[in-house]
Amino acid sequence: MYTKHFSFLFLVLFSTFFSFGQEKYQCSIDLNDVQDKKIKVSIITPKNIKGKYIFQFPKTVPGTYANLDYGRFISNFQAFDSNNQPLPVSKKEPNTFIISGKNLSKVTYEVSPSWDTPVDKNAIFEPAGTNFEKDKCFIFNQGGVFGYLEGAMMLPYEVTITHPKHLFGASGMEVARKDSLTDIWKAPSYVRLVDNPIMYAPLDTAILKVGKTEILISCYSMDKNINAKALVPSIEPTVKALQAFLKELPVNRYAFLFYFSHLFSSNSRTGAFGALEHSYSSLYYLPIMPISAVVRQVNDVASHEFLHIITPLNLHSREIHEFNFSNPKMSQHLWLYEGSTEYYSHLIQLKAKMIDLDDFFREIRGKIEAANMMPRDMSMTKMSANVLDEKYHKAYRHVYDKGALLCMGLDLEIMRLTQGKMTLRKVIEQLSNKYGAERPFEDNKLFGEIVALTHPDVKKFIDKHISGTEPLDYAALFKTVGIRYERLGKIRVASLEASGIELGMLNSSKTQITKDCPEYGLKYGDFVKSINGIEISIFTAMTIGEEIKSSAGKPIKIVVERDGKTIEVEKPLKVVEDDASHVFVLEDTKDPVVLQCRKVWMTNE
Repeated sequence: MYTKHFSFLFLVLFSTFFSFGQEKYQCSIDLNDVQDKKIKVSIITPKNIKGKYIFQFPKTVPGTYANLDYGRFISNFQAFDSNNQPLPVSKKEPNTFIISGKNLSKVTYEVSPSWDTPVDKNAIFEPAGTNFEKDKCFIFNQGGVFGYLEGAMMLPYEVTITHPKHLFGASGMEVARKDSLTDIWKAPSYVRLVDNPIMYAPLDTAILKVGKTEILISCYSMDKNINAKALVPSIEPTVKALQAFLKELPVNRYAFLFYFSHLFSSNSRTGAFGALEHSYSSLYYLPIMPISAVVRQVNDVASHEFLHIITPLNLHSREIHEFNFSNPKMSQHLWLYEGSTEYYSHLIQLKAKMIDLDDFFREIRGKIEAANMMPRDMSMTKMSANVLDEKYHKAYRHVYDKGALLCMGLDLEIMRLTQGKMTLRKVIEQLSNKYGAERPFEDNKLFGEIVALTHPDVKKFIDKHISGTEPLDYAALFKTVGIRYERLGKIRVASLEASGIELGMLNSSKTQITKDCPEYGLKYGDFVKSINGIEISIFTAMTIGEEIKSSAGKPIKIVVERDGKTIEVEKPLKVVEDDASHVFVLEDTKDPVVLQCRKVWMTNE
C-alpha cells in the first residue's frame, strides 16, 4: 500500500489445488439490490469439504500491514444444507463463522461498506476497503466481500456480478461478459481473488499498449471533471520508463483503477489518500484537484505502485506466497519489497531523463530527513517481521524512506565491490529468474543468495545496515559514482523574490501579481493562472513552490490573465544559493571505474 505516507504490494499467488478435483466456489452478487448501503452475497460452497465447517474472512492482507478484521462488516450470515435447510451458525469474533451440521451447500450474508461504516478503531485504509454507492460506483477489495472455508482456500472462485447497464466492471482479473448486465469473474484460488480488486463505475477507460503489455486505466471522479484520458500523460511515461529499465515488462495485462474523492468527503474514515498495489493492478483513492496537480500526483504514486511488478510479483518469500489470512506471519524483507520499489520509482525516471540529478537528490534529501525519525535501535528486518505489533507498526512508514535508502546503498555497494559489473537490479533479475511468480524463496536464506551473486563483502553491508542499525555512510557510498556528499552545504535554487516577482493569494483559487515587474512583462493586478503548467490553487501551492525552486537554470512558464486576455511569460528566474542539509555534488572525474559505475547507475545503457 502506498500513500505519500504509506503503501506496499499485496501479492499471493496461485499454487497447487487441493485434491478436490474441479470443485469451486460459485459466488453471486446483484448490484441493483443495495439496501442501507449493504450488498447481499450468496456462495455455493464446494461439496467435498471434510470435517468442521469454518468460514473465514481475513484478519489482514499483506499490502496493508495492519489489522483489518473484514469480518466486522459482515452481517446476517446464514448457512444451508443440500436440501436448502438452515444450519446452525455461531460467530467467533471477529472474522470466523462456525457452521454446525452436515452437507453444507450454501452461505449467504450481507456486507457493509468499510468506507463509510462507523468503527470504534482500526478504520480500513480506503484503497484496501469496500464502497457501495448504488448506481454510481462500487469498490470491491475481495477480502472485504468474500471469505473461504478453512482448508479450501486454494480452490477456484467464480464470481457472477449482475449490474446496472451503465456500470462497467474493471479489474486485472479474467472476466467473461455474459451480456450487458452480467459479468463472470474467475480466479484460480482465494489468494488470487483477493489479489484482484474490481471497480464498477460508469464507463471511463483508456487503454495503452506498451510492448506486449496492455494497460487499462479506469477512472471514477465524484465531480466528473477528471477522466481516464487525462491520466494517460501521468502513466504512459512511467510505464515506458520501466520497460526501458527492464527491457521487457513481466506482465501481459495491468489495470490502474482510480477513484477521485472530494478532499473532505464523508465516505472517508481514515482521512488519508493513497493506493494499494497488487500483482496485476493497483487501486487509487485520491483527492480531486486541478488536473495539472492530479497529473503530477498520479505520476508520483503510480510510478511506485506499478513497479511492484518487479517485487514481490516475481520475487517473494514463503510468508507472502502462502499468506495466512487469519494468523499471518510476516516476512523480514519488507525493506526489499517496498524499499527497492520506492528507490527505483525515482531512479528509472532519472535514467529515462524524466527528471534530472537535482530532482533525484531532492527526493533523497527528503528521505534522509524522514529516515532519521525511525528509532535508532530498530533494524529494518526486525520491524518488517514484527510489523503487525503496535510498536513496530508505528515505524512501518519508514520502508518508503529508510527502506529506499538501504536499497540505494546496497545498489551502490554492489557496484563498488564488482566495479560496476553487478547491480541490485541484476541481483533481483537473476533471483526472479530462479524463483518467479509461483516459487517462493526461504525468508532466512535471501541474504546469503544476494551475497553469493555479488561479493563476499556485501555481507558486511547487510549485517551493519539492513539486519543491523548502523547509519549509512553516504559520503563513502557515493564516491562509487563520483558524487561528493556534504552533511551541510549550499544548493542553487530559482527565486521569484530575487527576480522581482511578488505574488499574493486572494482566495483558495485566485493569485495576483502585487507589484509591476517589467523585466518579466508582469503587471500589478495580473491574475496568475498557472506556473509551469500547474494551475494555481491552495492545493497546489506546495507543489508550485518546489517547482519554482527546482527550475534553476531552466525557463519557467508563467501564465497570467490581464483584461480578459491570456499572457504567457517564459524565461529563467534568477538563481540564489540556499543553505541545505544533505547536499550531493557531481564531480569531474577521469577514473574509468567511477565513470563506468556512474554510467550504469544513471542510464539504461
